Amino acid sequence: MAEENQDPTNESPANPSPTPTPSAAAVVPHRRGFRSSEWWLSFLTAAIGLAIMGGYIDVKDGVTTVDKIAGLAVAALASLGYSVSRGLAKHGGDSTK
Repeated sequence: MAEENQDPTNESPANPSPTPTPSAAAVVPHRRGFRSSEWWLSFLTAAIGLAIMGGYIDVKDGVTTVDKIAGLAVAALASLGYSVSRGLAKHGGDSTK
């Protein structure tokens, strides 16, 4: 009987069972930065915003100051959105908690 208490598979209160690990289906691996679709969409949006801001893309009747500010805002928001999205993906957190 003494050997039964020393059994490592014994699920007595003195030796609780290990916590279960999540199954492979529950864990969603994240892709490296440039391989994800969110990176490409953010890159494209930021590039278009910077091109408008720099005057390389002519919006209607020339690029005004308002167009340049809007291009800068689009580029900045795309970069910020990507950073937050990747941070949440790597952390595995849920923003609704």
